[in-house]
Amino acid sequence: MSQAKNIYDLMAQTHNAAADKSLLLALDMLEEPYQTAAMETLMDRGSSRGTGELVGRYHIFSQNRKSLLCKRVGDLINGLFHAADMDQGQTRLNALAIIRKTKYYRLSEIVTLLLRDPVPQISQQAGVTLLEMAHHFSQTTISDPEDLAGQPGIATSDDRGYFLSAIQNAIHRDGLRHRREVVLAAMMVVPADRATFWADSLSPYHAVGETVREIIQQNPQSELACFCLTALKNNHLRFAVSRAIAQSTNADYIIALAETFLHDQDDQMAEALQKIKKARWLAPGVIAFETLPPNQQKALTGFIGHLGLAPEAVVNYYAPLIERLGPETIAAVMNYFPRFSGERVLELLVKVLNSPYEHLAHAAFKQLIQRRPKNLSEIIARQLNGPHESLRQMARKYFQKIAFESYWNKFNAMSDPQKIKTGQAVFKIDPDATTRWTAYIQKPDPAARLEAIQMIRILGRTAHHTETLKHCLRDQDPFVRSCAIAALGDLKASLTPALAHEIALTLEDTDLRVRANAIDALSRSPSPEVLQKIVPFIHSRHSRLRANAIKTLHHLKAESTNKVIRQMLCDPRPGHRRSALWLQQHLADTVNENDSLAMERSHVEYYTVPL
Repeated sequence: MSQAKNIYDLMAQTHNAAADKSLLLALDMLEEPYQTAAMETLMDRGSSRGTGELVGRYHIFSQNRKSLLCKRVGDLINGLFHAADMDQGQTRLNALAIIRKTKYYRLSEIVTLLLRDPVPQISQQAGVTLLEMAHHFSQTTISDPEDLAGQPGIATSDDRGYFLSAIQNAIHRDGLRHRREVVLAAMMVVPADRATFWADSLSPYHAVGETVREIIQQNPQSELACFCLTALKNNHLRFAVSRAIAQSTNADYIIALAETFLHDQDDQMAEALQKIKKARWLAPGVIAFETLPPNQQKALTGFIGHLGLAPEAVVNYYAPLIERLGPETIAAVMNYFPRFSGERVLELLVKVLNSPYEHLAHAAFKQLIQRRPKNLSEIIARQLNGPHESLRQMARKYFQKIAFESYWNKFNAMSDPQKIKTGQAVFKIDPDATTRWTAYIQKPDPAARLEAIQMIRILGRTAHHTETLKHCLRDQDPFVRSCAIAALGDLKASLTPALAHEIALTLEDTDLRVRANAIDALSRSPSPEVLQKIVPFIHSRHSRLRANAIKTLHHLKAESTNKVIRQMLCDPRPGHRRSALWLQQHLADTVNENDSLAMERSHVEYYTVPL
């Protein structure tokens, strides 16, 4: 044994081809541990011929020796490249077998070279190996290469670089661009919008582009989801991909598209998806939607929502599922309901309204109110005794609101007693009636503001809205200003000096009606300053201003108004004489019957006849 050891030591220390050949010849004759030692010596040297011979014998080695070679695959790189060029077909098959078993992705170039092998079995195995590598890279997130270095079967970013370089060379190599495996592997790993990789090879006249379209049109698999979505941004591929998405019945492919789109969507993709008007995979039984995990349900729901499908197709798809879906999925589905209309959507909303999840029922409630179906009151009435407190409160508020809106809409058609009786009831049962009224008086339509003031005036609620009415004194519409002044004038004893001053400012208003109502509203003001502002109006050329000024001064007892009333009765203008008659009748209870004013009654008929 000592002689064998000496011989082995001599061969191990001799670095030449003869020594390598001697070690290879001795493998079948040496006993352990020298057999293993000889193999390790050959791998330590790393010569292409020596390690290539080991690769060539791989198929006849024992399982232990095969494991040793696979474990030290990094030392076989030269031998594997050498084996790929050897004439023996078995050696080339062995090289593929080692690469495939060890998943040594840095040797992707060898795999692409063997795709051109004249032996069909070898080229076929090379294609299978290449697709296995591509599948691995399409499914694996690349980690830090320093953490994974030296771990066989785990790809690093460097390994990915070797693989991409190999398939890129193969893509642009004349003899391989027609190989489906090469194109398919590239599609599995490289997005269609990676211009640095694809260059102009995706154009219709290019062999690669033709193969890409063939693969897309032949029911693509889930690994191609990223490529297909990015291909929607390519003018040459957009139509083929859109048609493939619409016609596919591959559930895994559609789900992969949805998940990819959820994380990598952009405006160009979304715009292209909008042009897909039909989808065969929406047919019953193609995708078992309710059995999918929540994250996939959410992704698929978002994907469906971005397609340009007919609303009926989307609603019909979810109709039988809605009661069996999780809360997150239902919420995602409901995000698209506002875009749809029809009775079927209302049915789904009613189903969600009965959901045990309060936030979903709450969202359905809001959408139903916005849609206003004919039986809305009936639907909401059922929620008054429902299981969710928030919905019970919303139902009560809804009926309070519609009570106010109904009162508002019918206000002008009611008689005064009806307005008072109904309005008092509405303001009693609805604590938010004042807030609703405030919203109407702030509307841009002057008719709405005018009606709001008339409403609180007839209900005797003027004192509750003094500040709002003061703001209306500066309204752009004269009818609103006039009505606001009349409402403030109803305060009578509550007319403070500050408020009287605000009203007095409107005595300079451009509208006659506003000035007349302002004079009348100030009839309860004891302010001397107000008195001085009213006195000039007793000589106004407008009969209404003149009559109101006389009436106000009479109430303030500033001076006797009998004389000016007699002057109005004798005025040559018929309008002034009529106003004087009105004053005489209106002030009859406060004027002494023996006063000379009563003596003018006999002349009234004459003076009120138009000249």
